Amino acid sequence: MIILKLIAALFVFPPIVTYIVFRVLRRPFGNRRRAVHFAADWTAIFYIVACTYILSNLIGHSTGGYMLVLLLVALALLLIWQYRTVSEVILYKLLKQFMRCAFLIFFCLYFVLAIIWIVSRII
Repeated sequence: MIILKLIAALFVFPPIVTYIVFRVLRRPFGNRRRAVHFAADWTAIFYIVACTYILSNLIGHSTGGYMLVLLLVALALLLIWQYRTVSEVILYKLLKQFMRCAFLIFFCLYFVLAIIWIVSRII
């Protein structure tokens, strides 16, 4: 039961997960930039789940489908962009760009939604 609560807390508070991953990987990589990129790549899923959860609580119904459509549109736009600039789609680079793009979008969205959620609970 404690493990499930810990996992749930990690999905609700993704900045903590990002910080832990960064701190753990900073020494082995020996490079802060690589550690930040790796942490962003692997913790983007936590931000996606947290944003979906917060948005579902704010609106009152499930928003998982909307998030999935948003992610698929972002992936399609990145695919088109990579094909037009490089004229060859390299799947590894595409997925890496997609996860970093998802991290940036949902990192910002997480903080905006968290502030809106806190304000809505106060009022």
